[in-house]
Amino acid sequence: MMEIQTYTILLRGRIDPQEIGAASPLHMKIEHMETQNTKLEVLTDQSGIIGVLRYLHGRGLVILSVHCEEL
Repeated sequence: MMEIQTYTILLRGRIDPQEIGAASPLHMKIEHMETQNTKLEVLTDQSGIIGVLRYLHGRGLVILSVHCEEL
């Protein structure tokens, strides 16, 4: 089993917090939202983040970056 880590995902545009979490495979916390982008934080393992990225991509969102902070 992979270690649980904090992943920060930067998305293009503003995201509705209710819409993003409605059917998400994991809880995503909106860390920061600006006019041009939204920063999400997810606590998961490596397989979980792959599921989150597939979910975001499937919703038509543009993923600008993914960053992992080690615990």
